[in-house]
Amino acid sequence: MAALLLATLAAAVAPLTWRNPTVQTTIEGQLRRLIKAEHARVCPNELRGDAQLAWLARYGAMDMGLRGYFSHVDWVGKRVFDLMTSVGIGFPGGAGEILAWNSYPNDLAARAAFDAFMGSPTHRDLIRQCAYDELGVGD
Repeated sequence: MAALLLATLAAAVAPLTWRNPTVQTTIEGQLRRLIKAEHARVCPNELRGDAQLAWLARYGAMDMGLRGYFSHVDWVGKRVFDLMTSVGIGFPGGAGEILAWNSYPNDLAARAAFDAFMGSPTHRDLIRQCAYDELGVGD
């Protein structure tokens, strides 16, 4: 595993409840396809989906939505990289995290998040980082 990219879409919609973080949503699939397509457009390597990274991204999205915060640092001061290390996920080639928060309807949420990522030079560069080869997306 060279490097990892996590994309998290937290929604500001009520009511939110904890759900099983192993269940993929349609929004995740749409956002994953958009990110993978852009990565493939500029990089020779494919971004492969990773179940552990997806779980972390889902957990982060649910936590932010339910606790009402939006940050790369959670409510107890930990970053996703701390959690990755604590559960044994290594990232020797590096790791990146991109977050989106929106209240668009489900059929528009993934595209809105992706467009926001592409409109930000920092986030666009993470998606286009050819060193990344694993991807986890959660909403």
